[in-house]
Amino acid sequence: MNVGQRILRASLVVMLAHVIFKFAGLVQFKALGHYCDPVTLDLFIFSFVGVLWTFYLIGEEGLGPAFLPVFMEAFDKKSERDAWRFASSVITVQVLVIAVVVSLVAAFPETVVRLFSDWDDPEALAAYMQRAPRMVRGMIPALFGLSVGSTTYLVLNGYKRFFLAAFGDSVVKFAIIAGVLASVATGGSLTDCLIAGVLVGGFAKVATHLLGLRRELWQLRPNLNLRTRAWRRFAFLVAPLLLGILFGKVRDVFNNIWVLSHTHEAGLVAYNEFGRKIFNAIGYLVPYSVSIAMYPFFCELVDREERGEMARLVTRSGQILWVLVVPVTALVVALSLPLARLIFQGGQFDLEAARLAATANACYTLVLPFFTLEYVFMQTFFSHRRMVTPIVLGLVFSTLSMVLSWLGVVAYGLTGAAAVAAVALAYALSRTLKTVSLGVLLRRFLPDLDGAHAGSFALRMAAAGLATGGAAYLARKGCEAVTDVYAGQTVAEVAAAVVPCLASGSVAGGAVYLAALRVLCPAEWREAVRWIRARLAARRAGR
Repeated sequence: MNVGQRILRASLVVMLAHVIFKFAGLVQFKALGHYCDPVTLDLFIFSFVGVLWTFYLIGEEGLGPAFLPVFMEAFDKKSERDAWRFASSVITVQVLVIAVVVSLVAAFPETVVRLFSDWDDPEALAAYMQRAPRMVRGMIPALFGLSVGSTTYLVLNGYKRFFLAAFGDSVVKFAIIAGVLASVATGGSLTDCLIAGVLVGGFAKVATHLLGLRRELWQLRPNLNLRTRAWRRFAFLVAPLLLGILFGKVRDVFNNIWVLSHTHEAGLVAYNEFGRKIFNAIGYLVPYSVSIAMYPFFCELVDREERGEMARLVTRSGQILWVLVVPVTALVVALSLPLARLIFQGGQFDLEAARLAATANACYTLVLPFFTLEYVFMQTFFSHRRMVTPIVLGLVFSTLSMVLSWLGVVAYGLTGAAAVAAVALAYALSRTLKTVSLGVLLRRFLPDLDGAHAGSFALRMAAAGLATGGAAYLARKGCEAVTDVYAGQTVAEVAAAVVPCLASGSVAGGAVYLAALRVLCPAEWREAVRWIRARLAARRAGR
């Protein structure tokens, strides 16, 4: 089995776990939207996503690209015990840093709320400032389980045990859902139940990973020996990463919390996050799964100095991802409103909330093709231990995103759907420009990449995507013209109204896409057909 086939098999395993994870995430937001009023939604998004998840992601995204190459190098070139000594020292330092962060946030939650948001008028203070500090203080201890779980996630990936690693994130979502349902069933405080769900989920995540590492866990011991070659390499790699990730999280908090809270519109922060949730569920499902599976194999190729094979895999992966993602992008943008209504509308989540979530989702989804390529490019840079270039580009384009969001919402005073669109489009534009820049710079150490062919392929796929989206939108509007799609408010009524629109749009768009792909990308079409036939023949032969 060659490297490409091993990556594909691993990707499917990761994808299965992420299907569960993303489904759990959508169910979690469905439950929150159904039972929570707009202010409570804002408070949960602020406390969980804005504060707790931000601190967690700084550790996960900062440590991940630096940890795995060093761990695998020690494992492959020295011994498993050496790799675990390094992992033990990282986890020991991690626990100590988390203890400091948790203590500071728990001691000064009001300061954190004021720093992360712009809820500064009297009404906002009454609605938010009395409850937000309590939620922040209650949830922050979950950082221990979440953050240590990010390291055990990487160790599992090093052993190529991808399913349990990714499934640990789903456990967090299920625990939060259980918290919401417990509040409904018992009539207890929704705030208390949400806090309990987050705490249980955080520690259950790392417990899931430890279950997957039960045979090797005896090698995990507290260790503060930082005077090793592995730690020097790790520190050299992680320093620029932490700088970039920290700035990226500042960008996310600034755009998605601070800028939108400046409008003082109840629920706007939450509805933007609901739209992001749809985009993330789609965006992370295939490309993120593929990139997670790629990374350990890419590290092995770099260690063996097989740059030609690396260039081939990067090119092939990018093309396959675009063939899969471009039609999805077009369909989601064209069908964003009925999709948001089907997933979220019901209970306290009304039609106007669905419109705001749909606006955010459509704008964010525009970047999906470049979002997928960014993961492949970033893993290529990181596997070559080239951390500085992606981080510098991240700083530049994160700054651009923040400036554009501030101009739209704060300087020009956009509100409602216009404010959400301004923030989402700023993100999409900056992420697109970053990915293009990464692709150009990638050729410096992978000269076998064919830039001219990539540009031609991108233009042809863009044309196919426009045709697909146009067909889906026209079919959706035609369906809406003959049905009363906006009359119902219950979950069943909304589903009955929007499912025909989604079905007609998807069928029309899918048919146009297949026709466009065959005309505009005949070589890729033939290769895909050959690949499918070969897989089917192999399966029949296996029987």
